[in-house]
Amino acid sequence: MDELQIDYHSDLNEVQSDEALGSLLSAPLAQAPFDRLSWWQGLAIHCGISPLLAVARTESGLAVLPLTGGRGHLSSLANWYTFRFRPVVTDGMALSALARDLRNRAHRITLRGVPDEDGSATRLQTAFHDAGWRVHRSVCDTNHILPVCGRSYEAYLASRPGTLRSTIRRKSGKLITRVFDYFDPHAWDQYEAIYARSWKPEEGSLPFLRAFAQAEGLAGRLRLALAFPAHEPDAPAVAAQFWTVEGVQPSSTSWLIGKMPGPSRPVPSLQRD
Repeated sequence: MDELQIDYHSDLNEVQSDEALGSLLSAPLAQAPFDRLSWWQGLAIHCGISPLLAVARTESGLAVLPLTGGRGHLSSLANWYTFRFRPVVTDGMALSALARDLRNRAHRITLRGVPDEDGSATRLQTAFHDAGWRVHRSVCDTNHILPVCGRSYEAYLASRPGTLRSTIRRKSGKLITRVFDYFDPHAWDQYEAIYARSWKPEEGSLPFLRAFAQAEGLAGRLRLALAFPAHEPDAPAVAAQFWTVEGVQPSSTSWLIGKMPGPSRPVPSLQRD
């Protein structure tokens, strides 16, 4: 049987200095923002969330479950901006061992935003159930996923309903859209100004979001879109959106691009018998 080591880190600098763990929780191995150490560091620095990174290590691999909380109740190390939460696992036995050990840390664990497209929700449910926890799992949202299948944007648009294509043709001439794939401070200021005037509720931490956008810009993963009136292109932007992409190289250009689909948020709730 593999040798087992379990650690709990409240100081994320300890994690960064661990070569194997730091590599697993950084790009390119961590293929989404929410699986990265830098994301959890941002939550701690800008959002006042105290981290507890649970790590189980065997000779075969690792299992990492980012948590927060105390007084017997732990929850996802996440906030408003965390569209998706999941454990980072390279060894299923390590996750099972972590679930067993967490019985000594909490009587209840609530994990929100866990997807099951990749089996994460099922993996967690099985590991905690087998470790003696009573598990309640419910779906609270739906992921919308579009397989690109090598299509160009033109081919995708041709497959959409005619009324949608007509609306795009009719309205596209009213706006000029610019998309940045690097961090531009002036463009970001316009994003914040537009958000402040919008119907959306106040966000949890604009400094967190700005720091995240700066880091993603340096990595070439940022996409920040601004729309300007076509008749007055030098006027302030009237709409803005930003998102990130993976598997790209850093650059310093701007271009046009479409809109990404939204996330899914199933909620498993774990309680120890």
